[in-house]
Amino acid sequence: MQISRVVTGQVQIMTGLLPLGLILHILSWRGYNRGDRTISVPLTVGHDGISYGTVGIGTPPQYFKFFFDITGCETLIPSENCNPTQHPACAGHNRYSCNKSKTCMNLDEEFHSKALGGLAVCMTVRETFTFSSVMVKNVVFCEAKEIVAPRMIDASFDGIIGLGCRKAENELPLLLESLHEIGAIDHLIYSVFFKRNFSGGEFILGGINPDKYHGIMTFTEAADETEWKFYATGITLGMHTVRHDSFVALLNPGSHYLYGPKEDVDLIHASLGCDLLKTYCYVNCSTVEELPDLRIYVNDIQLVLRGEDYIRRLDNFSGPICMSTFVGKAKVQYWELGYPFLSSIYTVYDLEQNRIGLAQASTSAALASTRYLSELIPLESLFLVIYLFVFN
Repeated sequence: MQISRVVTGQVQIMTGLLPLGLILHILSWRGYNRGDRTISVPLTVGHDGISYGTVGIGTPPQYFKFFFDITGCETLIPSENCNPTQHPACAGHNRYSCNKSKTCMNLDEEFHSKALGGLAVCMTVRETFTFSSVMVKNVVFCEAKEIVAPRMIDASFDGIIGLGCRKAENELPLLLESLHEIGAIDHLIYSVFFKRNFSGGEFILGGINPDKYHGIMTFTEAADETEWKFYATGITLGMHTVRHDSFVALLNPGSHYLYGPKEDVDLIHASLGCDLLKTYCYVNCSTVEELPDLRIYVNDIQLVLRGEDYIRRLDNFSGPICMSTFVGKAKVQYWELGYPFLSSIYTVYDLEQNRIGLAQASTSAALASTRYLSELIPLESLFLVIYLFVFN
């Protein structure tokens, strides 16, 4: 874990016609990556394929593995008072001890949490969190004395840090607000970079790392204030149109799949020509690199996934098998984009302006084939970009 100042990202001038909307999207992120104070948390992938970062709680710090949950609001860690025999979700995890910390303040308030789709009985605690050498005081979190959550059983992480809220609940400060208040970060934003093939990544509190993405970063307004959703305008797979209308996409780093409406996924699988086996679809591993690109359209940008991104290779005793990560859901019209998308696309979550930033990740398999534009930028558009960057 390290604290860094992120240097200015380079605007890559690509060939093609530059529409006014795209100029405005380019300009929208200026100022968010110029020497900003940020906190970088390296991510490690556990045995369950979930990425976690290490954070200290208390004085002296007790260190825990945290899953950074962008779909939830609460920060939760098992208590030393959680009986692992009665509550298997507490077993095998590091558990927090208020008695071992000089800065623990038990607020004597009990509440129930539904974090990770389960149920936890929590005591409200105010404590000091340590991100590397940065100490953040007065962070309020759930010390869980009872947990019923199947996802926590045998999970590689000990607890969760909820970053899904844009507004504080119960007048308690959000973690990002606490970091901003003490000057540890300059902006109420965070960004996520996942390496391909479940090989780690980086979670940045307070800013953007321009080395982790390539080309144009587009920002789009979040669809609501309860979840990180955005509106996309279409999907294509090679020459096939999957959808040509607007739809909502939900980002979920805790998922290993790309969930979509059943009719959309059936069309994708039919276009791939793969054999259906129950819910999942398998392809010949030797053809993965030849599969067509999946393109998701947001504003004037194409977000591209190659076959290597949306097909997962699994090795077993009889040899490798290659499985589509697309899963169809009946009676839904939204898409839920998990790790296959997030390891290809760098994402930014802006609490200040309630928007989401999206760009092709620097390690994306699609980078070599991504073509945003096809002709030279008109000279007047280039001058406009330069003028607004310098003088506005």
